[in-house]
Amino acid sequence: MSEQEEAWRGDCGMEYHERNDMTAQELDNHYQKLYGFELSDMHQFWFNSDPAIGDKWLEVGCGTGNIMNILHLHAAVKLYGVDINEAAVVIAKRRGFNVQIASALKLPFEDESFDMVYTSGLLIHIQPDDLKQVMGEIVRVSKRYVWGLEYYHPTVLSAFDDVTMFRGRDIDYRGKKKLLWASDYVNWYRTWFRMKRLREVRLVRLDGKGEDSMFLLEKQT
Repeated sequence: MSEQEEAWRGDCGMEYHERNDMTAQELDNHYQKLYGFELSDMHQFWFNSDPAIGDKWLEVGCGTGNIMNILHLHAAVKLYGVDINEAAVVIAKRRGFNVQIASALKLPFEDESFDMVYTSGLLIHIQPDDLKQVMGEIVRVSKRYVWGLEYYHPTVLSAFDDVTMFRGRDIDYRGKKKLLWASDYVNWYRTWFRMKRLREVRLVRLDGKGEDSMFLLEKQT
């Protein structure tokens, strides 16, 4: 188990989920303050016009089920989740969601088990040496689509760069290092796994602390 997994499995993860466990309305209010619109509105705009995505979705890093709690109100889909923190999984199960304890480094599912696999603030906590493996697992268990909402930081590669090496920004996380990064995660999906970008929206934070990226990618056949 990696250093980051140990942290999110233990006290660091517990403290995070205690701070951030929210009702659907509380989460909408949080996004309203963060971006100027609710998460419910973002999801309805993003998915309701595209039933071709399919109805079996997996969230990697589901935590206590905050995002699932929003999605099940606005999308007619079957939701599944995995998280490394046992206490968070217990709470998500109490909410009625089909979730289990698992590492993003090795998802306990067969290839192409889900119509769409998504993350929301998960990739930002994966250390650079593990990022390609985690993304590979996400791509592996998806039939076709990968969706995400992650911190964004420009990543520029030249023809002379080693594309196996991560580029991004290490961000201080509550006084700790090596627990939070920002990068152009769409770029890495496209570079490492040749995925097609269908949609991407940059979300500028109202507090002036950077921007995030919401994206939908498609596997190439």
